[in-house]
Amino acid sequence: MTTHSRGICALLVILALQSFGPSSAMAETASAGNPLIFYSDFEPGPNGFDRWGISGNAPSVTTEVARAGKHAMKTVLNRRTSRTSYRTEVTSSAALDVIPGHEYWYGFSIYLPHDYVPDPIWEIVAQWHSSPDNQQEHRNAPNPPLALFTHDGEWSVSVLWDAKPITDKKVGYDGNRTYSLGKYATGRWTDWVFRVKWSHKSDGLLQVWKDGQLVIDHKGPVGFNDRNGPYLKLGIYKGWKDRTNPAGVVSERVLYHDEVRIAGPGGRYEDVAPGGSSVPVRRPSPPRVRLE
Repeated sequence: MTTHSRGICALLVILALQSFGPSSAMAETASAGNPLIFYSDFEPGPNGFDRWGISGNAPSVTTEVARAGKHAMKTVLNRRTSRTSYRTEVTSSAALDVIPGHEYWYGFSIYLPHDYVPDPIWEIVAQWHSSPDNQQEHRNAPNPPLALFTHDGEWSVSVLWDAKPITDKKVGYDGNRTYSLGKYATGRWTDWVFRVKWSHKSDGLLQVWKDGQLVIDHKGPVGFNDRNGPYLKLGIYKGWKDRTNPAGVVSERVLYHDEVRIAGPGGRYEDVAPGGSSVPVRRPSPPRVRLE
């Protein structure tokens, strides 16, 4: 990402925080003991698309498919119509509500259409972007400490951690791990729940459920040594950037997100699970782990 693009992204995040903060109804339920700090079902009203900031090309709200209700978020990247088209994402307005050292729950659902064919060029379809402490760290543009990918027909999750006061991807991170979660299914919704304790120390935690099954149980550092915790971004960020002649097999990507919830400390699986699923299931065998 260029410095200019990162600056625009940061500005959009700030605008989102200022303009799209939690609704009064959300604040009232939180004060009554509800741990939810963000909710968006993309239906018309205060819990819809208006609580997001835009990064890159603008997604849209559609009635083509929906995990619940009648609406979902649709993101489209088309390399043929826009040679610089590689990112279309929304940023949650709950960014400043995330405090390092605390535990958070994230739930959302993703629909991959039937024509979402395997491609060797990766896509980030959900990411948690770090919150730089200063301009130096902002210019260094570290990779997301946590991201959900589609790549070559499979799901994967990457985790980064770094205890240095200034994280610089050119210098490198203290550690990273990629979990391969098997082939993705198209033509249906896939439900995701992430439980994260953001900590660059050994007390960090990451648990991930896919369609109600526990697929990652990571104990150890997650994230960077920042004053503020990461913020959630959803959409598509595809590795077309800086490739004049991409080696992939697709020139357009389309997918959908719905049922987005974030719960703060005191949250539970049931608070964020799409569709109200209440019983997470442990997967009988661990996922493949790829150390890098």
